[in-house]
Amino acid sequence: MDFPVDEILAALKVALQQVLPESLDDLTTTAFTLFPRSVKTSGIGGFIALNADPVGEVKGYQMEVEAQLRVSTAANALALGVAMSRIAAAFSGLSRRRRVELGLLRLTLGDIDPEIRQSGQGNSLRLEQTMICQVLYEFLKRPEDTEGIIQTVPLNVELSPQSSGRPSGRPIG
Repeated sequence: MDFPVDEILAALKVALQQVLPESLDDLTTTAFTLFPRSVKTSGIGGFIALNADPVGEVKGYQMEVEAQLRVSTAANALALGVAMSRIAAAFSGLSRRRRVELGLLRLTLGDIDPEIRQSGQGNSLRLEQTMICQVLYEFLKRPEDTEGIIQTVPLNVELSPQSSGRPSGRPIG
């Protein structure tokens, strides 16, 4: 069975970005790098439920991922520390309900790299630190809208009572 790995990773990245606090300053940037560890189906062979509109099956997948979050700021080490603290608080303070809504079945804050890296010089100096999280993510793939695709072909076949089921025309044989 092929898994939609790229689709799952893209959806997970969006979910993780929704956890980040809005209170980060304009000089702070974040970037996730995701390392999938395993992927498997959810439900019974991937089947989760039937969807009414569009009609079809909802398929489920679970992926274990190591997420590395790189936090970078153009300010000073104090600003970087504040940003890391706010992010850690946002991840650890996420309610169970919100985690489930985002598909984050497990979100464990791991190590924070003690090393602060510097890049650039002068006005372009940036400080950077990395945080690692372990994630168990459930991705639900809903059926795609099939608008414009012929789903059924009506067959208008009329057979006359004296017909033998053969089409009229030249006799066979």
